Amino acid sequence: MGGSGDKAGSKASANPWSTSSMMMDYHRQTMRPMPSRPQAPVEPSTHESRSLLDHDIPLGGGFGVNVQGPNAALGVSHDDKMTRVDAQANLGGAGLFHRNENHDFRFGLSKGWGGGARMHHGDMPGFGLDAGPLSMDVKSKAWDRPASEFPHGMNFGE
Repeated sequence: MGGSGDKAGSKASANPWSTSSMMMDYHRQTMRPMPSRPQAPVEPSTHESRSLLDHDIPLGGGFGVNVQGPNAALGVSHDDKMTRVDAQANLGGAGLFHRNENHDFRFGLSKGWGGGARMHHGDMPGFGLDAGPLSMDVKSKAWDRPASEFPHGMNFGE
């Protein structure tokens, strides 16, 4: 206390040997910012999506119902399965779907606002669209096949 540079009433009672004091002094001396905590690796995406409930209820024969509870999504993202752009918030929603090894169709309704678009690629290409209360996704492996493999047109009832 009382030496040059010390101020009366400063926090002289703090323990100079505490771990946090020593770390602060070390980082001050080395002129590097002190890390607050380890950072998780950042994915190359600017898309955030949160949902309290997202559940599929199978009805048999590839058909089912999907229910979603309060959710929100915002941003743009691209990975090996999907490219998407959306900004939306919904109180809840429900949709009907039909899925098998070659096709995946979904149509739904929601209570909320916003919109979005998706391009599915990878093992099952397709597209998806959200516009106001309407939502749909259509994916099919058939779009990866040449037209010569479909002499009678595309049969989505496979």
